[in-house]
Amino acid sequence: MRIKEPYKQKTSDSDMAASSSSSAVPQHKVFINFRGEEVRNNFVAHLDRMLKSAGINAFIDRDDGVGKDINDLFKRIEESRVALVVFSSRYTTSKWCLDELVKIKERVDQGGLVVIPIFYKVEPYTVKKLEGEFGEQFWKLVRNHSDKVQRWKEALESISGKRGLTYDGRSNELEFIDSITKSVEEMLHGIRDEASVVICARDLSIEWSHDEKRWKWLPVEETRPNDAAIEVAKLIEVYWLDIRGKIRMKDLKRGTTYEVVFVVKIQDPAEGWHVPVNVKLALPTGEISEREVNLRTQTRGQWLEIPAGAFVTSPDNDGDGYVEFSMYEHNTTDTPKKGLFVKGVAIRTKSH
Repeated sequence: MRIKEPYKQKTSDSDMAASSSSSAVPQHKVFINFRGEEVRNNFVAHLDRMLKSAGINAFIDRDDGVGKDINDLFKRIEESRVALVVFSSRYTTSKWCLDELVKIKERVDQGGLVVIPIFYKVEPYTVKKLEGEFGEQFWKLVRNHSDKVQRWKEALESISGKRGLTYDGRSNELEFIDSITKSVEEMLHGIRDEASVVICARDLSIEWSHDEKRWKWLPVEETRPNDAAIEVAKLIEVYWLDIRGKIRMKDLKRGTTYEVVFVVKIQDPAEGWHVPVNVKLALPTGEISEREVNLRTQTRGQWLEIPAGAFVTSPDNDGDGYVEFSMYEHNTTDTPKKGLFVKGVAIRTKSH
């Protein structure tokens, strides 16, 4: 007979806000813009796998925009922190690529995105000056899109003029992809250091985390070679979940919008998640946001970002209050929870 953990804390009605059931989708940090027919099943496929193996969330449009609203792709760009633009010989045959490029330029100009142009078997000056086959295809395309020609040209000139990476087709392609991955890691690391606060799992309050029969602490090497290892909490077996943390308002930048995300991973065999977990954000003002997340539907085997909510610091930011956040599920059942890893919580600036 199993002894279940005692239910220590009831959540009162006054602590509860209106909840909505939702499936959390990890925020895309890297948007890959490319011409599918040339590079999708080779270069981009390898790049996507290497980025994900480095723990980087990447988004690629798997359907070349067929049957989609371009605004959906624009939203993905707005969610991203880095854009990779893969210029290839047939890039300018696609209005989707060029429309995305205009949006990427817009976000770069606003300071909300950094971009790395990748010149895949084309020269940078060919792209910038619209020369050769690359240019011929562009002018052929704009015959039916004269209203877009100026914006497309400006985007091509601007993005191709950024410092990028060139692959000539003769060197080792996997080594080239590795160099792209390292460049992305460095960019994301710089963005993280500048704009976010990371609270590691050890600094969170995780119920039963000191019981080795319930949780196990594992060292995980960060992706940058000079970074020290961090510890993540691996759930062995609990019947109810309670993870909490907080940060002082004073420690955050004034007049800034922040979002709070739990960084977790679901690893099979994952059990006991038939009841959604609650993710809650409470502000010093008394405002509370809360939602349910079904962990059973989440992607397995990769780090996920589960949003807890967003808030705005005051212009003077002189309060002594705390922003509190939690992930919990207190419904004691006969099925123990297993297969959850907790890396920490990120509090980072959010673009409007």
